[in-house]
Formats: sequence, C-alpha cells, structure tokens
Amino acid sequence: MLSSSTDADARTWPTPMGVLERGGDEHFVRDHLGAPAEVPDLLCVDGAVADPFEIFISDVRTLPAREELVVLECAGHRRDEYAPTANGVQWGAGAVGEARWRGTPLHALIRCARPHANAREVIFHGADGYARSLPFDKAISPEPLVVWEMNGAPLPHVHGAPLRVVVPGWYATDDVKWLTRIEVATTPFEGRFQMEEYRWIEPGDCGDGDRLTALPVHSLITSGQSGTPLRGVAWSDGSDVVRVEVRIDHGPWREAALTPPGERFGLTRWELAWDASPGWHLIESRATDKRGRAQPPRPLANQGGYANNAVHGVSVEVA
Repeated sequence: MLSSSTDADARTWPTPMGVLERGGDEHFVRDHLGAPAEVPDLLCVDGAVADPFEIFISDVRTLPAREELVVLECAGHRRDEYAPTANGVQWGAGAVGEARWRGTPLHALIRCARPHANAREVIFHGADGYARSLPFDKAISPEPLVVWEMNGAPLPHVHGAPLRVVVPGWYATDDVKWLTRIEVATTPFEGRFQMEEYRWIEPGDCGDGDRLTALPVHSLITSGQSGTPLRGVAWSDGSDVVRVEVRIDHGPWREAALTPPGERFGLTRWELAWDASPGWHLIESRATDKRGRAQPPRPLANQGGYANNAVHGVSVEVA
C-alpha cells in the first residue's frame, strides 16, 4: 500500500473489493499531515464551558461505551472520474470502508464540561495538526463517538490511536484522528480544513460554498466474475437502502436482492444472477434509499471533485 504521509498521498487498492472487509489492512487510510510519532496521554475538553477538564486516555476507556458498525467514506471518493480533473488525491472506487467501532458518546464528554448556552460549534484537534468542527447540535446528538477500538481490537495508530472521532452517516472528513482536544466554541471555526477544503462549490462560483456533511446514497460493484452472481455493496447516511438496480450493456435495469445491514450505519450487500456470454460487458449499479434519493447518472460538477455518488460502472471480460 502507498504511504499516506503527505497531503498528496493516500492508501487505497485498485478495486473496491476491500469494502467487504471490516477494517484491518483493507480499510482505506487518509491523512493530510502525516501520522504523529507521539500523541499526548491526556484529552482536553475546554473552550466555552463552565468546567474545563483534562482526562487521561486510559480513563476515557473506562467510561460508558457502545459499539457501532459504521461505513466511513472519504469526500474525495471516485474523484478520478471528474473531467476536467479536480485537484486532490485521485481516488478511484475504494475510498470507503466498514468497521465496528467502540467508544464513548461524544455528548457525554461535552456535557461533563457544562457548555455555555451560546455554544455554536465543537472543534476537534488532532495531534497531527488537523482540525475540524461540528455544529453544536450535531456534536451533542446521540451518534458521534470518541473511539478507541476497531473491530474488537485496540485502535491502530494509522487509524487514529489512541482516540479518534467517528461521526456515523457523515463524510469521514469530520472523523479527526489522534484526538487531543475537544473545544466548545461560540463562533464559527475558520481553520484551513474547515474553510478551504471539503466544501461544495459550484463551477464558476467565487464564494466559499457549503461544507460537506451527510453521505449521499451510493453503491459499488465488487464482483463480476463469470459463473457467479454479480455482487456489490450500498450505503447511505443512515437512511435505509431500499433498492439496488443493475444493468448490463445498457439493457434494462434489474432489481438486485438485498441483504440489509444489521445496524443502521452499516453496508447493505446486494446480489444479482447473470448469464454472461463471452466478451466484454459493461455492468452498472444504482441505489435508492428510503428518502427517495438515487444515484445520478453522472458525477455532479463541483470545483473540488467531491461527493461523487454517480452510477457505478465496471467493464468485465468473460472468457
């Protein structure tokens, strides 16, 4: 795998097969500033709060916790399909992964510090210098976690140990790794990775655009071998995937059989039988969630090449 030590690098694989694996070496890795050699033993919770505090990482692990099966997706996933090319890591299909995370609810830590009534955002600071914020209401909602385990094992350093944030249903850009500080703020955070990166800006727009938040509905084809069913995965922002359709060589769309995730934020598996004739075939998939959102036929244009959830297509040769 490639090193992820600089902003221009990332870890991936040439096909989306890894999304079927829960964590381990197959889970994608993305960082901007390089993994820090050392991370402080203390987590600080401060800012616009009545009772700021520091807590040892070992003590965080003793707090009430829960496990959550969550799909993480990079906002630049499938950026290599944009034309003209957008700046940034040229991810192909595969910058998405599913894992079981264990940690304490973020809101419990925030409430212990007694945030001020005019709190507006919560900023997460990583030991590598990366920082992002969440709207206060989102930060104190039930979903976000401060995690220390991945798939039943200690969180690997490359995935943010000893602590990282996981915000189920939102792009992984908010899942700050190597977490050292949780800061409650009364004014909008204006850090580089908040104001200059991960924003939806329409072509030709000179403004700041809008921050990326919830995941769109998405599907990928992961297996298309002759003599076996077509298989793939689908996901959304926690809204159930209710339909995946597949077509071959621009024929009619056919509905695939779904295996729903056991948990709200996990992957939906799909499968469709096919009788493949020899030669090359174009296979395409599109998903729809219960809110009626469906994958668009083409990537939606934006300056950063973000949030590409277009119909996924692969070419397969059958002998």
